[in-house]
Amino acid sequence: MVTFGIPEAISAMKIVLDIAVKLKNESKELALVEKEIRKVKNDLSDIEARMKNPKSPLGQSDAGMKARIEEDSKDIKEGCAQVKKILEERARMHSLELGSKTWFVMYRVPELKVIIAGFTATTTSIDKKIQLLLADAAERAAASHVKAQKKAEEQAAASAKAQKKAEAQAKKLEEKMDKVLEQQKKDRKMKEEQEKNTKKLLELLEKQGRKGVQDIALGKGDGKKAADLVDELISGGMKRKDAKAGVQSTMSAVRSESQSQKQTIKRAATDEAKKGALAAKPTAAKTQVTAKAGQEPEVKKNNIWILCVDSRNGPRSIMAQTYLEFVRSWTINTQKRWIFQRVHSIGVLTSSPFTKSTIESEKLQVNEANVPVSGLAIEAIAGEESHFQTKDWPNEKGTILKRVREHKSQGLTRTHFERYEHIICFSKKTFDLLEKMKAPLEAGEKKIKVVSKIHLLQKCFWLKDDNDEKKEDILKMAGKLKVALKEFLKVEFKWERPTIGIASGEWRTLEILVDEEVAKRMKKDKGVLMNKILEKKGCTVHVAVDVADKCLVSISGPKGKLAEAQKMALA
Repeated sequence: MVTFGIPEAISAMKIVLDIAVKLKNESKELALVEKEIRKVKNDLSDIEARMKNPKSPLGQSDAGMKARIEEDSKDIKEGCAQVKKILEERARMHSLELGSKTWFVMYRVPELKVIIAGFTATTTSIDKKIQLLLADAAERAAASHVKAQKKAEEQAAASAKAQKKAEAQAKKLEEKMDKVLEQQKKDRKMKEEQEKNTKKLLELLEKQGRKGVQDIALGKGDGKKAADLVDELISGGMKRKDAKAGVQSTMSAVRSESQSQKQTIKRAATDEAKKGALAAKPTAAKTQVTAKAGQEPEVKKNNIWILCVDSRNGPRSIMAQTYLEFVRSWTINTQKRWIFQRVHSIGVLTSSPFTKSTIESEKLQVNEANVPVSGLAIEAIAGEESHFQTKDWPNEKGTILKRVREHKSQGLTRTHFERYEHIICFSKKTFDLLEKMKAPLEAGEKKIKVVSKIHLLQKCFWLKDDNDEKKEDILKMAGKLKVALKEFLKVEFKWERPTIGIASGEWRTLEILVDEEVAKRMKKDKGVLMNKILEKKGCTVHVAVDVADKCLVSISGPKGKLAEAQKMALA
C-alpha cells in the first residue's frame, strides 16, 4: 500500500509550484524563442545573399566550403520548420485546457530550447567558416596588392626607360635637323653665290659681244684672252677658282657650238651636192631652208611628227609631250635647229570610235575621253624654276606649260598612223596593242600609207599598272622619261645636247595659238609667209596644224625682232 505522507506532499507541492512558475513564464519563453528564430532567419538570409554575390568572399569561396555552409544552413532551416510546427501546435490549444498547457510547458518548451541551442552551435560553426574565408580573402587581397604594386613599379620603370629613349631620339633628331638646316643654309649660300657669279659672267660676256666671245674662245685676233676675262671677274669680287671655271666652261661651250655649226654646214653642203641643186624637192621627213647673203646661218628644219601614247593619256604621255616641247625650243634657241614639227599625246585605251571598233574582241576596259591633265604631272616635268628657266619674254617654258595644262585626254584614230612618223609608248602591253591596231591598216582592202614607226621606251613602265596617282611615283617617272627621250632624240634625230641654257642662245622662240580663220590662211600659203619673215627679220616660222580647232605658230629668231615678226605673221 502506497502511503502519502508529509514529505511526499511537500514534493508534490514543489512540482505544482514549478509547473505554475513555468506556466506563468511560458509567454516570455515563447517570445524569446520567436526572437531567436527571427535572428537566425535574418542571419541565414544574409549569408545566402553573400554567397550569391560573386564579388564577396563567400561568393568567391571554393565549392567544398560553400557545400559545408549550405549543409549547416539546411540544418537551421529544418530546425526553424520544427519550431514553427511546435508553435502552431501551441496556438491550437485552448486557454482553459490546463492539462495540455502543462504538457506543452513540461515537454515542448524544453524541446524548443534544445533546438535554439542547436541553432547557436550551428551558427557558431558557420561564423568560423566565414572567418576563415575572410582571412583567406584578406590574404589574397594583400598578395594581389603586392603584385599590383610590383607591376606598377615595373611599368613606371619601363615608362621612365621609354621616356629616356625618346628624349635621346629627340635629341638625336634635333641634332640631325640642325645639320640639315646648316647644310641647307650652306647650299643656299652657295646657290646665291653661283647665281651672282653667273650674273657677273653673263654681264661680262654681253659686254664683249657674241663675236668677241667667239674670237676669245677660238683664239682669233690680238684682242682679249680668256685670262683677261678671269682677271676682270676677280676684280669684280669673284673667287679665282670660280672665275676660272666659269670662263673655261663658257669657252668650251662656244667652241663646241662653233664646231657643231661647222659640221651642220658641212653636212648640208654635202646633202645639197648629192641632190644636185638647191631647189631640189624636199623629202617628206626633212627640208632645208637656206638664208640669203647677209642673214643668219641656215636653219635646219624637220617636218617629223611625234605621238606619245600610254593607256589613258595620263601623266606619263603628257610629261613626255611636254618635255619634248621643252627640248625643241631649247635646241632651236641654241643650235638654230628645228628637230621636229609637232608632238602630241593620246591614250590607246581612251574612248574613240576607232579604238572601240579595233579592240572590241579584246574585252579591254576603255577609259573616258576629255579628262583634264594631272596637275602633279605638270609640276613634276616642269621641275624647279632653274630647269629650262625662261622667266623673261617670250617665256618659252611658261607658254608651253600653259598650253599643255589645257590638254584633255584623247583617243587614237587611224589618221594618227598615217600622219605621225614616230609613235612612242612606254609598256610592252601598249606596244603590242598598237602593233595589232596598225597591222590591219597596212593589209586591209582599203590600203593606206602607214608611216608610223612604233618605239617602246623600255625603262618607263609603272611598277604597278598605271600607278600614276602618287607624287613620288610621278617624280620618278619624270626622271626616267627625260633620260629615255633624250636617248630617243639622239638615235632618231642625231640630236646633240646644247651646252648652254634655253634662254642663253642668240635666238628665242615665241609660240602663239591663232584661231581657225587665221589658221586657214596660214595653212593655205605658209611657205610664202615663212620666207617673207625669214628675209626681212632674220626669223623662222613653223606652223603646226590640227591643234584642236586652232593652229600653233612658233616664231624663232633674235629676241629683239620677235615682236615685229609676230605682227607680220598675224597680219
